[in-house]
Amino acid sequence: RYDVAALVAALDEQVGAVEDALATRGGDAVFWFLGDNGPEAGLGASAYPLRGAKRTCFEGGLRTPAFVYAPGLVRPGATSAPV
Repeated sequence: RYDVAALVAALDEQVGAVEDALATRGGDAVFWFLGDNGPEAGLGASAYPLRGAKRTCFEGGLRTPAFVYAPGLVRPGATSAPV
């Protein structure tokens, strides 16, 4: 968990640096973050309550967490239903 927390903190720092650079130059950007599809089978990870894992055609291997950060384009707190 410590490694994941460190990775998220580093990502946050770098995204902030990119956002600051774009703001300085007057540019707009859409940040779209998404995970890869499903946990690796056999390594102790789980997609519970979904069935399946990475490289399967079950929901546990296909669903991907994602979010979009786009100031002025996507309002804070907006959600959409799964397709």
